[in-house]
Amino acid sequence: MIRASHGTLLLTFLSAGAVLLLGLTLSRKTTETVDSQAQILRVTFAAGCLRQLEDLSALYENHLFDLYESMSTSSEIEIVSRARNLKGVTQITTLEPDKRKQILPISKPITEAKVDAPRLIGTEPDRTGLLLDPIQISPKWGDKSTNWIKRPGYPLHFAVSTPRLGVVAMQLDEEAIADAMEEWLADWLPEQIAILNEAGIQLILQVPAIDRTLAQTDGIPIDATAPDTILPLRSNLATWQITSWDPVTTQVYYHTPTLLSAIGIAIFIALAGSFAYLQQQRALKLAEQRVSFANQVSHELRTPLTNILLNLDLAADSVSQQPEARQRLGLIREETARLSRLLENVLSFSNQNRGQTTTPRLHPCDVLPIVEEVLDQFRPSLGRKNLAAIISASADNIKVIADTDSLSQILSNLVSNVEKYAAAGKQFEIDLSQDTANHTAIISVSDQGPGIEPNQRRKIFAPFTRLTDSTTEGVSGTGLGLTISRDLAEKMNGKLKVTDRLDHKSGARFELTLPLAPTTHTTS
Repeated sequence: MIRASHGTLLLTFLSAGAVLLLGLTLSRKTTETVDSQAQILRVTFAAGCLRQLEDLSALYENHLFDLYESMSTSSEIEIVSRARNLKGVTQITTLEPDKRKQILPISKPITEAKVDAPRLIGTEPDRTGLLLDPIQISPKWGDKSTNWIKRPGYPLHFAVSTPRLGVVAMQLDEEAIADAMEEWLADWLPEQIAILNEAGIQLILQVPAIDRTLAQTDGIPIDATAPDTILPLRSNLATWQITSWDPVTTQVYYHTPTLLSAIGIAIFIALAGSFAYLQQQRALKLAEQRVSFANQVSHELRTPLTNILLNLDLAADSVSQQPEARQRLGLIREETARLSRLLENVLSFSNQNRGQTTTPRLHPCDVLPIVEEVLDQFRPSLGRKNLAAIISASADNIKVIADTDSLSQILSNLVSNVEKYAAAGKQFEIDLSQDTANHTAIISVSDQGPGIEPNQRRKIFAPFTRLTDSTTEGVSGTGLGLTISRDLAEKMNGKLKVTDRLDHKSGARFELTLPLAPTTHTTS
């Protein structure tokens, strides 16, 4: 019982902890905020990239136009030489006003050049090259006109048109232009990336047309999630793209009412459990003191009761010629014997509760002499109530494996129950039989009293239990006899139960089943 109380206390604190943990979980809230300073740095970087891209585009366009200006006064070799000094120019095609076409390959010798020149819209379809719409690049008001030509599947072209020279289309290599841009940005870009890394910003600067990465910050995983921002930076020369992931700050806070409620409930459970534990411990301690007191008193009373019984027998022998005195001494002896049986039951129950049960000394013993000895103890009280005991045996000399004192105590409790509750029946039967198939002996005590209802039969074996007032009215007792008897039977590997009488008459039948003693065979 003490262990059970400790378990209850542990369960109480575990419950309080579970409630507190649940409250922490329910009240916990998180918010994610984007660092405003990081956003400013990202926008600043994007603006700087756009400015650099626009400057590079304007500068490169000026170089291309200077190359065009030199074509009117330079030879083909000079033009090719100038074009090779300008990164990215791979071919120059001239479409003169009379529609004659001249191709100058820049990256290869002229003799190895493949004809892949731009052509005008409406010309023969078997010729390769980019379609040029003369209307788009025609000079306005007699002046020259420039245009960037970007079409999917074709190289980038820069075209210039004048009334005198016609159309000059310069084919450009975007990979080479990207290389030149990286060289241009070599001083500016690393410094900017370092600033972004320090702020924890994650972004990539790319040229998507050629799948080229110009720069990226640290800490971008290979399996990065979808970006928060994709920002295109466009110019005539190229289009850059900034892909960025916002740095997020996670803040944790707790919903105060929910958390306080959980703490309050947890404290209440812990306090209530502790109070219940203390009360239980106090009750257990008090019960243990009571049991200890009853045990000590029972031990102290056992010796004087034994002496009283002995002296009563001696006194009865000395007054054998005085019937009235002998009768009074017999009554005293009877009540003393009853008190002795009561003390035995209290001692057995007390020792059992304190875990001090003794192991019965099992040995072969005759049942009939033990039954007759018990009946001799009850004979005066049975005679006063005109209650007759009838003994029947299915076989002679039935022996069981049992403890003599325990068997005697069980039979005494069963006969005492008949005396208390079934004396009105005027007789009861003690039947001794054996079941050789199961190697057991059955000792039954059947009375002719009011009987026991089936739904009450399990209940009567519980400690301190008595039946309804109508059945037990005027009857004294502790309610321990059947409890002790059942426990003693189980310790002797037996069983005690209650059933209806076999002849279906009114009354109860208690059956004690014990192992049969092995039969010894003698040879002559």
